[in-house]
Amino acid sequence: MYLAGMAAIVVTMFLALARAAIGPTVFDRILAVNMFGTKTVLLIATGTLAVLRFARFGNLARDDRKPDR
Repeated sequence: MYLAGMAAIVVTMFLALARAAIGPTVFDRILAVNMFGTKTVLLIATGTLAVLRFARFGNLARDDRKPDR
């Protein structure tokens, strides 16, 4: 789930860079760079959640067990 989400974010980041490079107007380029920055923050957040889940459960699979307290 996390890997697919991160891959989708990377694809949209690539599309934003393409729009920033070939945008017909300066406004398109500004919005594309803004979108790239937003997607970067989203990618970092998704990666952090995956690392935290791995640290807590030892895997990234769904775990319905209650954690030991």
